[in-house]
Amino acid sequence: MKKGWHRIPRGPIFLLVLLVPAVLIAYVLRNPAWLVAAPIGVFGLICLLAFVFGVLERLFGIGRRKGTPEEFANALEKYLLGEQPDRGWDDPMDVVLADPRLEQVRLRLGDNLIFLAREEDKDELRAVIAALRRGDLPEVPPQRGVTSLSRFRRQP
Repeated sequence: MKKGWHRIPRGPIFLLVLLVPAVLIAYVLRNPAWLVAAPIGVFGLICLLAFVFGVLERLFGIGRRKGTPEEFANALEKYLLGEQPDRGWDDPMDVVLADPRLEQVRLRLGDNLIFLAREEDKDELRAVIAALRRGDLPEVPPQRGVTSLSRFRRQP
């Protein structure tokens, strides 16, 4: 099993983020109403930030990893072999890719490849790596709607 900061339990951290500011504000202002108001405000701020960053990522691709099929294949191979990943490819299954064809391949790999528990999963990953190196990428239909407007593409 892989180790890292993403294995820290999220529930207690989320509660601390909500409750610590509430307790501090209530103590400093000597008003217990902040024990309710501050967590609501912090939760609202988190939701607003998630919405804004989600819209930016969806419209403009901000936060997506630009990479070639060869780089993605190398990252998957290092992941398969348990080697130290290249910079920027900490976990190739968690990186959102800018190329829609590579992103479709990543999404197709799915959650069953995260742990690589079965030999079939490893064989499937080896086949994907070989296909990426050959340049066999799926065709992705062009996007329609608001996202196509932000990329200034003409739709037929």
